[in-house]
Amino acid sequence: MTINDDMLFAGTGDGRIMAWKFPSKEISAKPVAILGGHERPVISLSISATSLYSGSLDKTIKVWDLTTLQGVQTLYEHRAAVTSVLCWDQKLLSCALDKTVKIWTLSESRSLQVKYTHAEEHVSTAYLLLMLKIHPQTVSSK
Repeated sequence: MTINDDMLFAGTGDGRIMAWKFPSKEISAKPVAILGGHERPVISLSISATSLYSGSLDKTIKVWDLTTLQGVQTLYEHRAAVTSVLCWDQKLLSCALDKTVKIWTLSESRSLQVKYTHAEEHVSTAYLLLMLKIHPQTVSSK
């Protein structure tokens, strides 16, 4: 689950993302939108000012526009289930069961591309954040 100023998003076991608007005048269990596109369960969500990111057991990350709630990009670079996605300092970090953590940055064409991949026997986005604090030049923006 993730939340921004007025929306709550939750991934589901059938590959969808449910979206609820709040605060609303009436409490409703009915979502205002259902985002579809993953083929397997959505197990990680992260949100930035303009986008929602979803990681799935289908090995993909999907990028959703928060204004239109439409998918704008699918990232296929992981070779196993994406277990964590995290927005951090104008970057997207992802961790997967392929034993990699990837750092994504926006290209000039405004699409996300892998800037750095870290492979380790036991990886997590927390590990990568610690590494970046110690060695920030690893993924400095050019």
